[in-house]
Amino acid sequence: MPLQPIDEDHALQIQAGTLGRKAGHKFEDSVTDAINSFEFPLHVPTHIQGHLFIGSPAQSLLEYVGNSLGLNCIDQATAISTGAVSNSSRTATKITRSRCCGTP
Repeated sequence: MPLQPIDEDHALQIQAGTLGRKAGHKFEDSVTDAINSFEFPLHVPTHIQGHLFIGSPAQSLLEYVGNSLGLNCIDQATAISTGAVSNSSRTATKITRSRCCGTP
């Protein structure tokens, strides 16, 4: 159910939130597409420094996760964009199963 603005400022806040959410979904879709197009195996750096990363957000994400799990290499990864699940204006794909850490 859409929010009903109580004044002009509130209407602008609602609009900004909607635009930001849609931009976030678009970014999430691009990261998902990039991860799903990678060629594996993916080498994981042994030491990641800092909090500012320049380059591919998808690769940085996989490297960060791999490093956090103590992996040297990621053999396979599949990404699913869940933004569509939370947004009623888009068609969502039902997630029927998932695998973590090589366990079916």
